[in-house]
Amino acid sequence: MRVALAAGALAALACSRGLPAARGPADAATVPSAADAAALPPLPIEAQWIWVPGADAPDTWAAFRRGFVLDQLPPRASARIAVDSKYWLWVNGKLVVREGGLNRGPDRSGTFHDTVDLRPHLVAGRNVIAVLAWYWGRSARNHASSGKGGLLVDVDLGREALRSDGEWRAIKHPSFGPTGAPLPAGLLPGHNVRFDARREPLGWTELGFDDAGWPAAEARGAPPAAPWNQLAPRPVPPWKDFGLRDYLARRERPGDGGATVVEGRLP
Repeated sequence: MRVALAAGALAALACSRGLPAARGPADAATVPSAADAAALPPLPIEAQWIWVPGADAPDTWAAFRRGFVLDQLPPRASARIAVDSKYWLWVNGKLVVREGGLNRGPDRSGTFHDTVDLRPHLVAGRNVIAVLAWYWGRSARNHASSGKGGLLVDVDLGREALRSDGEWRAIKHPSFGPTGAPLPAGLLPGHNVRFDARREPLGWTELGFDDAGWPAAEARGAPPAAPWNQLAPRPVPPWKDFGLRDYLARRERPGDGGATVVEGRLP
């Protein structure tokens, strides 16, 4: 398999680990078996922590993009993702992770990482990963801030890997801004959210978005680089978003103050 990676313009990168090159459309759509994936040992996490240069103020939101080309679907696409403090991840415009990341752990200096299967969302040909990351920069009873914004993405493709580094594009997201006091209670390390939709870069999570004007991300070191230190897999499952669901209306009745109360049964 030949993997081509892209940052703005697409650039080809030949795989040097012995996978066969694609020979045409039929090969490009080949789906390797589960046995092929299981036979390959996990690759080590060697991605770089990245961030927007100089954007380490508390309550900072950052947007990241990485385009790449797959000549054929890989045997697996297991992404190890770590962040200080929260992230949302899209593949080819589809939201795959909603509010990923745990409060920092497993100790006062280490960081948890998520493991996410991206393979069902990839296609043979061009792909893009987009990430929205939120750096709290605020410690609380159940969270020890690292003091620096950071995102790490390491996608194990079987015999190759797609890793966060200085080839990713990154900007400080223009729609988010500080809300000021009052802050959430001391038990909660986050912030209130201020969002101005007029400043949203429309379509920035989509495959066809032109990120050529975005600057390169700043590489800040590979694990166990400080201040994020050792990584450990998260011990609890991530959030599950089942989307909006219709409910069955049962009856309506008058409520207090002229309101109408709708009683329904959830699916």
